[in-house]
Amino acid sequence: MLPAAVRERRALATAEYNPFAHPLSAHTFLGRNVAKPDDTETDRARHAESADPHVAALLTLSDAIARGHGSIDDTDLAAARAARVTDTEIAEVSATSPSTS
Repeated sequence: MLPAAVRERRALATAEYNPFAHPLSAHTFLGRNVAKPDDTETDRARHAESADPHVAALLTLSDAIARGHGSIDDTDLAAARAARVTDTEIAEVSATSPSTS
């Protein structure tokens, strides 16, 4: 299972893109007070970015799935694998990423 800090950063990125999927204010609060990434990481997460290359790859993958309405192209998948995202992490991100219509 992805760590809470990563899950909340994914939720922030999704809320920034699709505010109907996740309330931004709630995930900003949870991120800062429960998962506790620093303020810079919280702000970066809203744009599906992170200073940590592995976390950045997870956020990018999740964002690509949401923007692709549940699908992902080979380039995004290859980039995730290049950042050492595991098959288990890919499955979790895929299964828990909201697709928008």
